[in-house]
Amino acid sequence: MDWQAEPTDPDFHVLLFREYLRRASWFAVLARPPHWPFFNVAGIILPTLGSPASHLDFVQSLAVSPLIQRLALWMLQFALVKDILGKRWLVPAFCDEPYEPLLMLLESGGVLSQEHGFVDVTYRGLFLRPPREALGFIPHT
Repeated sequence: MDWQAEPTDPDFHVLLFREYLRRASWFAVLARPPHWPFFNVAGIILPTLGSPASHLDFVQSLAVSPLIQRLALWMLQFALVKDILGKRWLVPAFCDEPYEPLLMLLESGGVLSQEHGFVDVTYRGLFLRPPREALGFIPHT
């Protein structure tokens, strides 16, 4: 992924979202979560993991949409899983950290929302493709 593009460019936000889809698709194909494209990757890796009250309080204090609140919670849970597993973090090399592109998208002012069959990425509607199709996305370089 070329992380050096102009971070406020909507085209870059779309590329970041496609990179998220590519990364998340590996987990989605293996675990078949009930919702695509947004789901709790940490819950797949450690299904018994709960959320510390501090995480819940923090996320609920954010003045953002419910989707972004859920994503923030899942990002925190994912970081917690990595801390818990430490050196036992044995994710295959093809599974990069899934939420990193979304975090960059949101930090740079990007917008995400989900509607029936598509996702709005910084005011550009993208039709959702099945996870298996996202496996073949090529990282932007």
